[in-house]
Amino acid sequence: MGGSAYFALHPGRPDAFAFGIAGYAAVVLIAQVRLLPLYGRLSFSPSFWSFTFPAAATATLALRWLAVEHPAGHKVFAWIIVGFATALVAAIAVRSCLGIARWVQSQLAGMKPASVTRNSQPISKEITHATVGYTTERQT
Repeated sequence: MGGSAYFALHPGRPDAFAFGIAGYAAVVLIAQVRLLPLYGRLSFSPSFWSFTFPAAATATLALRWLAVEHPAGHKVFAWIIVGFATALVAAIAVRSCLGIARWVQSQLAGMKPASVTRNSQPISKEITHATVGYTTERQT
């Protein structure tokens, strides 16, 4: 984020401070890549969303740097950078949706159908088993 802000405040060719920010971003990126096997062994939790902002900020800094320097193949590099950042955010979003779906399913699995009665007697077995309403009591 700091690198993008610096580029916005100091347009044109990067200076020594911009190179320092880029160097720091590279060291942090290398450290994160080194930790990928550890992250893969962790169970997923909502705290994984904390990786999305730094990934997007780093991708933005890289894109700004490519826009200033225009190295050979800069368009290909730009698409690769956008692809990796998007893939990370999409993977975390999919895992979050799966986690929410599992949670909802576990909540519904613990509920038992409410009985359909007329004068305290079930109308029929078929209707009782096809009831849509659920109670909050757990099945035993």
